[in-house]
Amino acid sequence: MAEISYETKRSLLQSAIKELYPGEKYAWIEDMTDSKVIYNYDDKHYQAPYTINEGSQAKLGTPTEVVKQVVYRGISMVKKGKRIGG
Repeated sequence: MAEISYETKRSLLQSAIKELYPGEKYAWIEDMTDSKVIYNYDDKHYQAPYTINEGSQAKLGTPTEVVKQVVYRGISMVKKGKRIGG
């Protein structure tokens, strides 16, 4: 399959998610990898595997509810032979 841009992939996935939840409520993508999309719907977070075929059609696997967790880790620094940070 020819390489597609990040924005095209995001747009295809957004359309596929919208088909899962027809109606007034809106679901939006929060993050994605090369094989999974994480989105928010009704103030809950979901993760679903996906594929995009040769015809540029996105297909979502079964979504599972997930918990959003942001982790910031310190950069290790060396000062006078001692490790500072995480």
